[in-house]
Amino acid sequence: MKPVIPILCCLIASVLLPAFGVLAQLPDARPPVVRYTSDIEAYPQNFSIAVDQQGFVYVGNAEGVQVFDGEQWQEVVLPNGDIVRSLAYDNHARVYVGGFNEFGYVQRDDTGDFQYYSLTPLFAEELATGDSSTGEPNTEPFADIWRICVSREGVFFVGLEHLFLVELPEDPRAAALNRKKAFWKHDGSFGPIAEFKEQVWLQWRGEGIKSYAGDGWTLHEHPTLPRDFLVSLVPVADELIVVSNDGPWFRFDGSRFEEVPDSLTIPHKQSMTHGFLAGDQVIGVATQLGLIVFQDLKTGRADVIRVSDGFVSDVVKTSSGNVLSVDDLGFTSVRWPARWRSIDSRLGLAGSVTAIRSHNNRTYVLSSSGVFATDPGHERFQRLSWTDYEAWDMLALDSGEILFADSYEIKLIGTDGSIRSLDNNTTARNFRQSRFDPD
Repeated sequence: MKPVIPILCCLIASVLLPAFGVLAQLPDARPPVVRYTSDIEAYPQNFSIAVDQQGFVYVGNAEGVQVFDGEQWQEVVLPNGDIVRSLAYDNHARVYVGGFNEFGYVQRDDTGDFQYYSLTPLFAEELATGDSSTGEPNTEPFADIWRICVSREGVFFVGLEHLFLVELPEDPRAAALNRKKAFWKHDGSFGPIAEFKEQVWLQWRGEGIKSYAGDGWTLHEHPTLPRDFLVSLVPVADELIVVSNDGPWFRFDGSRFEEVPDSLTIPHKQSMTHGFLAGDQVIGVATQLGLIVFQDLKTGRADVIRVSDGFVSDVVKTSSGNVLSVDDLGFTSVRWPARWRSIDSRLGLAGSVTAIRSHNNRTYVLSSSGVFATDPGHERFQRLSWTDYEAWDMLALDSGEILFADSYEIKLIGTDGSIRSLDNNTTARNFRQSRFDPD
C-alpha cells in the first residue's frame, strides 16, 4: 500500500522551498495540495471522510462508502443503497457509518474484504410505530445521521431529532440484541458532539450544551452562547472550543464559558462547515468556499489554505500529520504546518526557475522570465529591471555589488541599483568564486 502523502516536484513558474527556510525570510505561501479522485462510477457528491491507522481512506458519498488504499478504490454499499452522511474511526478496527435511516460500521473480515454491519435493528422496538390501516408495526424514519462520536460510553449516532447510543460491539457476528443501548428524541434537533474530560458533550438546539456521563444529560447554560446553530465542539488540551459561524467562539473548561478573544474577526467565519484539532492550540475549520482556516488560539493568527474550488464538507487529520479534506470531486491532502510551501504566479513569479539566491536578507528567484525579488515582510515577488531575457545566475561580491548573467551578457549590479555591462559576447550559466583568490 502506498502512503497517502504528497509527492512534491518543482513546476514551471513555481518554487518549492523548505518551510524552515535556509534563505532570507520568505512570504507565507500556499503549501502543495495533492488531490485523489475515485475511479468508481457514482453520483459525484461526497459528505464525509475518515482514515484508519493503516492509511486506508474512507469517503462517504451519495451511494455508500468508498475505500482508498493508496492505489485502488473499493466500494461498500449499505443495505438501503443510500447516502453516507458521516464517518468516524474507533482507533482500532472499525469505521462507524451514518447513513439515511441506517447506521452501523465497516470492518474487514477474515479474508480482508470490507464488510458493512448494520446496528439499526437494535432500535427496532424504539422506532416501531403503529399503522392505522393494517395494525402492523411500522418503522419511524430518522433520516440522516449527521454526526458520530466514539466515546468511552459507546458510539453516539446523532440524527436531526434522534440520538442513538450503542455499546461498542466486540464481535460483528455475535448476537446484537442484548447490547447496552439508549435512545433520545429532541424536537429542537441536535447539533455537534464531542468527548471531553471523560464525558460526552452535545448541543441540544434551543436549550444549550449538555454533558452525558452514564446517568443522563446535564445542561450547561451561558447567556450569550448561541442556542441555534453551532459548527463544532473541538477538545483542545484542557478546554472545549465551541466553534460558531454566527457569534463568538467560546472556551469551556468544564464549568465556565469564556469568549475566545477576537473570534468575531476570524476569516470566512460565516462559511464554516466543520472544525477539527489541527495542532497544539490550533483549530482547523473547513468552509463552503474550498478553504481551510487554521486558527491559532495562542497568537490569534489565522492561515487560510485553498484546498478545493467547491464545498468542503468534512476534514480529518491523519496520524502522520496530513490534513485530508473531502469535496464532491474527491479528497485532497495537505501538510500543515507545511514542511514545504509552493510560491508561484499568485505571488508574482513567472517562467521556469533556474536559480534561487539570497543576498542582504533579500531573496532572488532567477527564471526564464527574468529576475524576481522579495523583501522580508512583503507578500509578493517583484520583477527587477536587470534583464528582459532569461536569468541564469548571480554572485554577491564582498563590495556589495552583484555579478549577474543573462542569456547574452554579464552585468555588474551596483549597490545603488545601477546596471553596467561587463561582457556582451558571453553566454554564462554559473559563477563560482575561486577558493584560492577571493577577488
